Amino acid sequence: MFRLQQLIEALFPHYCCSCGLIGSPLCKNCYGLLEFCLRQPTPPPSLNSVTCAVRYQDPAANLIKKLKFGNIKSISQLAAEIIFTTTVLPKCDVVTAVPLHPSRLRQRGYNQAKEIAVHLAMLLNIPYSQLLIRAKATKAQTSTRSKEARQTNLEHAFQPKNLEQNLASKRILLVDDVYTTGATLTACATALAQAHPLKIHAVTLAIKQ
Repeated sequence: MFRLQQLIEALFPHYCCSCGLIGSPLCKNCYGLLEFCLRQPTPPPSLNSVTCAVRYQDPAANLIKKLKFGNIKSISQLAAEIIFTTTVLPKCDVVTAVPLHPSRLRQRGYNQAKEIAVHLAMLLNIPYSQLLIRAKATKAQTSTRSKEARQTNLEHAFQPKNLEQNLASKRILLVDDVYTTGATLTACATALAQAHPLKIHAVTLAIKQ
């Protein structure tokens, strides 16, 4: 007798996001085509470090698009595993994620950055906590081309969820799906800094440069 998960997988099998092969969100051959990020971006002043796992090109780009827009939430577990197995992350005490505005969250159904962060926290054996809220609905960052325009778009977009929580001795790992100019991570780190954490590190699945 099938367990529930086995039945679900039998009825709704995974397909490779890149080549369509049945079996997993990313088949062995396409996984081998991932280009891992060997040179990490220079962190902005608001962050102690930025770590990116792979370059944003196929098949990684297809994987992220399916997670973000294809309603395939389960890809987040694979994304977390790629980060965990292919990068060296600094020691942290708590994992958090770049938040979505409630209107965008209702539209999409879930926050892909949070889904990755929750799985990554389990792999790292440290707690996940939502430390930020998105206070302002902004245009999609993909619609703003320059770094300056992206920074302006995100001004006052993020706020700490609870300034009273004790983060003074905490090292925070901030998770997002894609690093482009660093504007989103910078805005989030600036908001987190209001709670005076010990350190703020960031990690993304991919880097787009």
